[in-house]
Amino acid sequence: RGVDLFLVTTPFPLGELTGIQLCHDNSGGHPSWYLNKVTIQDLQRQKVWHFLSSSWLSSDRGEGLTKKTLNAAKKNEIRSFRNIFQTRTSTGFRDQHIWVSIVDPPWRSPFTRAQRVSCCMSLLLCTMAINIAFWKIPKNQQSP
Repeated sequence: RGVDLFLVTTPFPLGELTGIQLCHDNSGGHPSWYLNKVTIQDLQRQKVWHFLSSSWLSSDRGEGLTKKTLNAAKKNEIRSFRNIFQTRTSTGFRDQHIWVSIVDPPWRSPFTRAQRVSCCMSLLLCTMAINIAFWKIPKNQQSP
């Protein structure tokens, strides 16, 4: 799971993009790609295009395709509940949940897994210490 960023330079502006085509040769150790979305930004014109996919580029997963053509997303597609919910829950859960971030750390975070584990352990031990401090021990040993 990851985010790949590519910087491609061209000597001319991109123009108005209506679609893109992505493909790969299905080689390598893990040739399956899950493609959530593609964002293209024209730095010369300050224009941004979003291409939503949420599908696999793989010969053995999903539709079994390694070549896909995507159309530029319209504003209502980008602002749709499904897109916003999916984006915020997947990235928010992975980036902001301390226990999940041990297994799947955010890609821009400077914290190592060891630092994350130590934070989780200190949180767990502090919670246990607070529970012990406030736990009512029965005075009568016979009571349940």
